[in-house]
Amino acid sequence: MESRILLKITSILMIIMGGVTLVYHLVLFDGIGLFAEGLLSKIVLTTLFIYSGYAIFMIVSGILGLVFNRRDDRMNVIRILGTIMFILQSLGFVGVLLSGDNILMSILGLLLPGLYILGAKDYY
Repeated sequence: MESRILLKITSILMIIMGGVTLVYHLVLFDGIGLFAEGLLSKIVLTTLFIYSGYAIFMIVSGILGLVFNRRDDRMNVIRILGTIMFILQSLGFVGVLLSGDNILMSILGLLLPGLYILGAKDYY
């Protein structure tokens, strides 16, 4: 598959997944804000805020991947954004391994930034 097509596909998937994740976390903000009190609620809300920030970062990276798709001079930006997302997702994967959560979703979460970087690899 041509790298530009791979970059377009992963950018579109990142925009969709980032949007769904952002809406999901906004609904969780509302639900937790109604029932939670004390230090634990602040920790949970902070965690949700961080995940929402990652979702916004994912949306912005997807948009930039679509915009910079035909510009070879901007592929360094795409590689840097993809690397940052991969590192953040790897840290989340370590947390999932330690907690025993859904490992399959974390592996799929690592796959998307990896394909995003792979789509930008041929442009130097």
